[in-house]
Amino acid sequence: KVYIPIYENMYIVIYRLQGVSVLGSGVTFGHSVPTTVQIGEITVGVLQDYLRKLIQRILSAGYAGTIIHLNNLELLARNDSTMVSNFFNDIRDILQEPCIYYIFVGSTGMFQETIVPIERVRSIFFGMPVLVRPLTSNDVKMAIKQRYKLLAIRENKWILPIEDELIDNLYEVFSGKIRFVMDAITTLVASLPEGITGTISTSDAKHYLHQLTEQKVKHVLTDAELSVLLQAIQQIQFTNSSLVKATKKTKQNINKYIRQFRKLNFIYQTKKEGRSVYYEVLPDLLLLQNKG
Repeated sequence: KVYIPIYENMYIVIYRLQGVSVLGSGVTFGHSVPTTVQIGEITVGVLQDYLRKLIQRILSAGYAGTIIHLNNLELLARNDSTMVSNFFNDIRDILQEPCIYYIFVGSTGMFQETIVPIERVRSIFFGMPVLVRPLTSNDVKMAIKQRYKLLAIRENKWILPIEDELIDNLYEVFSGKIRFVMDAITTLVASLPEGITGTISTSDAKHYLHQLTEQKVKHVLTDAELSVLLQAIQQIQFTNSSLVKATKKTKQNINKYIRQFRKLNFIYQTKKEGRSVYYEVLPDLLLLQNKG
């Protein structure tokens, strides 16, 4: 697998699997991909020229084109809600290069909020966005059990580390997002005391996960800050004013707490309506209210 950097945190990826060449690409915003290639700042013009040369090589190799898959676009908006709009404005002309096909993955409503208001960008999109609904709880359980099966050292010789009841619980906590359900299970299994080889009870599992999450935040938050964070979790989406009302603290104090939470990447901005700025707590911290 070869990573080719093309634009800031964007990388073309070329795979070769079992003698069959598969040319694809991927982008992960907010994460770095190890590479020894050193590059400077890449302008839109340089990127466009780079992609033209790249597609020439792809076509000369006998391929019909390439697919560039950009995932997690909502992460661009965490620090600045205008970043997604600016991004599409910047790459508008690049999107019209022939033989390059794009898949954009973001939060529900991204197309309506980001693409539609920008006329010059909207004009090059055709059709309607595809809404991918979350898996059901049963689907998630089936997927996780299939993962156990595939990762088993010996075929059909594995023990369920957790009960289905915990998966149902995590599914509810994380609003059906399987990534966070799996991350929580991985964190739990990796942190279990030595000697535990059977299926852990749901009550114990919830206790361990809550304890691990609490330890994570208590190292960097005061008791007062933690109490405000718990109020923020209860509200799901919150503003400075809603926390003032819930905690009975002054606006100045809440402003201070919000700055600290953002500095620690415990919360992120979701939208802005007028003078009201809305935030959400990072999903993994939702386990703070999921005691066993």
